[in-house]
This record gives sequence, C-alpha cells and structure tokens, in this order.
Amino acid sequence: MIARHVIVAATLAVTLGACLQPATAADHRATPLGLPPPPPPTTAPAPTTAASAAHPGLAALLERLQRHPQTRPRGSVAVAVTAGDGSLLVTRRARRPMLPASTTKLVTAAAALRILGPGHRFVTRLYATRPPDPSGVVDGDLVIVGGGDPVLSTRLYRRRVNMTRPATPLERLARRAARSGITGVTGSVRGDASILADQPMAAGWPDSYLTSLDTTRVSGLTVDAGRRLFRRDGQLRGEPAADPARRTAHEFERLLDRRGVRIAGTARLGTLPPGAVEVARVASPPLAALLEHMLRFSDNHLADGVFRMLGAATGDPTWRGGARAARAALADVDVAWRDLRLADGSGLSRRDRLSAEALVGVLASMADGPLRRPWLRMLPVAGRSGTVARRWTGTQAVGRVHAKTGTLRDVRALAATIPGRRGHDHHIAVLTNDLPAYSDVAEARRLSDVLALAVVAAEDGCAGPVSAPAEAGRRPPEHRICGAPTTHKSRR
Repeated sequence: MIARHVIVAATLAVTLGACLQPATAADHRATPLGLPPPPPPTTAPAPTTAASAAHPGLAALLERLQRHPQTRPRGSVAVAVTAGDGSLLVTRRARRPMLPASTTKLVTAAAALRILGPGHRFVTRLYATRPPDPSGVVDGDLVIVGGGDPVLSTRLYRRRVNMTRPATPLERLARRAARSGITGVTGSVRGDASILADQPMAAGWPDSYLTSLDTTRVSGLTVDAGRRLFRRDGQLRGEPAADPARRTAHEFERLLDRRGVRIAGTARLGTLPPGAVEVARVASPPLAALLEHMLRFSDNHLADGVFRMLGAATGDPTWRGGARAARAALADVDVAWRDLRLADGSGLSRRDRLSAEALVGVLASMADGPLRRPWLRMLPVAGRSGTVARRWTGTQAVGRVHAKTGTLRDVRALAATIPGRRGHDHHIAVLTNDLPAYSDVAEARRLSDVLALAVVAAEDGCAGPVSAPAEAGRRPPEHRICGAPTTHKSRR
C-alpha cells in the first residue's frame, strides 16, 4: 500500500509541477504556481519514476503551462491529496484558511449524519390550545410547532417550482387535522418557530442573496423553502418570505379552509401554551434523502436549515451553536479547527473559512467509517449525477469521482473522493480564491479536472496521456488513460 501511495504522489507531482509538491509531515509551505526550471545538464540522466514515465501527456501539459503562464489561474490556490489512511500525498498551502463556497456542505452533511443519523426525520406538530368540543370547534387557537423541517412544502411548490426536492406535504398535516374531527376554530392559526433562535440571516450574507433567491431566511418553521409564491400577469413568481413562520401559518389556514375547517382569526405568530393537546403531526423524509439532494443540487436553504438544527440538537439553536456542533461531531478529523470558521452550513457566507486539509480529512473520515455506504451514495458522481453530471464526460473518471463543487463570484472549489479499485481511496481538495477574470475561473476548473484525472490514472496504474476533459456541450476528445479510448457518456 505504501508503494502505491508513492506512485500516486509521484504522478501528481509530475502532473502539476512545483505548485503541488509531495508532502512530508512538516511540508505546508507556499510554493510558486507553475513548473520549476529545467534541471541543469548532468553526466547521468535524472531518475525517472514509473509514474512519470507512464504519463507523458501530463509533462506536455505542464510544459504548455510553463510557456504560457497567463493560462494558469491567478489567485490563491490550495490543494491537498490524501490516501484513505489520511496521509497527505500532495499538498500546496493545504492548511491555509480559504473561502470554501459550497464544499462547506460536505462538513454540514457529515456532521448531520453523525449527530442525527441517516434515518432521522424532522417532525412538525399541530396542537389545539383547548380540546375540540362535541361539535369539533376549538375554542382557542391551533398552533403549528416547527421541528426545523427544511422541506415542508405546498403542492404548488412541488409541482411548479421544484419537483425533485424531497418534500413533507403541508397538505398532509391539514388533512390529518380535518380527519381528527376539527370543524372550526374561534381563534387563529399560530406559527411557532421557537425551536431555533430568531436569527434568519447568517453573518456574511449580503441582502442581494435574498433578492436573487440564492437563499432565503432560516426559521424553525418554514414552507416552500422560505419563499412566498404568488401570481402576477399570469405568471407564477416567488420572493423570500418576510417571516417564514407566519407564512407557513397562513398557508396552513388556507389549506384548512379548503377542507371545510373555518378559522375566525388571521394567521399570526405565537408559542405553544401549557395544556395544549396534540392534534396531528407530519414527518419529513429520512435525513439521508435530504442530504443527498442537498449535495447533488447544492441546495443552500436546505443546507442552512440542517446546519441550524445541529445546534438545536446539541442545546444551542444559533448559527454559532451549529458551528460548534459540527466541529465537535468531526473532532476525529485531525485539523486545526481553531483556524477555520463555519458562519453557515451552505458556504454562501464570505466569512466561512475551511482548508484543503480539512476537506480531505472530512472525506476520508466519512469514507472510512460506518457511514461509508450512505455517504458515497449522497455525493454527485462524475458524468452521472448532480452538479458534476456533465463533468469529466468522455474520460475514465466517469462514475468514479464522487465530488462536491463550490462556486462564488471569485471562488472555484472541488472536494472529491475516488474509491480505489483495490480498497485504497484517494481524496482531493482544490480551493481557488481571488480569481480576477473569467479566464482564471476556467483555468481553476481545469486544474481540478486534471488533478482528478491524474489520480484516476495513477489508481489504475495505466499509461497514456491525461488532459483536461472537454467543456460541457462540446464533443469530448478521445482520452487514452489505459491504452484504449474511453466510451463513457454522461448519464443522470
């Protein structure tokens, strides 16, 4: 196994030149991006490793980068590649705190699996402040008590906005309330979101995130991913709900009315009073299904809702509580958590900081643990699913790279696990920050593409050129990693 790791490290060193160097226990120094100058002539030829000889295409690629330095991504680049035992094979600024973008969702998902478990369900309960009288009338209020379910939704949202997102139908709760015998309410429907502290926005979120619907306000009781749906000029439109809990109470009141349950008052906020009786409840799909959607489609609202519930589950229902819970759940990952920061669970915040070393550590810890099977199933797969369904097409990385991407305006990130054919996994993290131009964005993506391909090739122990895959929408070139052209096609 040690010899195999040496071959992989040598291959990657050839792939990316001096910007990625084989790691030692103390080697985390910054190195210049690009190739080192050619070695001076010697009387004896320089040693050639089997790995470098097996990948002449990588050497040619690096020569092109050296001749045209403007094609390399400008900005700050951090890289780590590890084996399944956690040993660092290749590193560049691996411990530097960087903006991780949506690769943060890996930390959220891993912590949620450990704290809550893959079968956990979020439960929303309905209470009556007084029992119904013989005619079914509640002389008081109905209170919807949120359980932090981030996928509670109406039929309109499920059918017209997001058909693939896991859902807890709010209609189911209304139907159960009506079947319980309730015919009317003298008061109103209250929404109780007190399971979470009233902190709808994370630190580092600009208001533009709401107007662009990159995310919505986080609440302990929310419906339709925190959106208010409405029609204008014959078109269905959406905007962030000003108060998700009140919006949920309003939608539930409307659903009860359609089932013949008359509500005298109007929807409002309110906490559950003593002596209330439970009328009905509804549970979300299992957490594993929620996390799979969250990772495959990079669902920000879902990620932050789960993140906040980590804090609630451990006694501190704040954003900071979520961060503390996540770090505690991943304490076995041997990284300097004190230097890192989780301002949210989605990676939208400009205050988030993770390192490449932390990301590969989380990947290795989950892939080597008892949750390996559900964990790998959740991750998007190259050429097949989620945000990487059209990535690495036409290469032998298809179906083998389990990866989470991350994107902000000036950030491109990738964290991936490549399960070994012989049981020896490899884990990759590439974080590129401060990208000043579109060309640099493209080169940052190309860097992570080539790195993943090089690991696949080294894992296979095969010869042949390795180059970046074609961009989405273009016919991929023929890639010969194992001496024969690949025939993989993108599949969802």
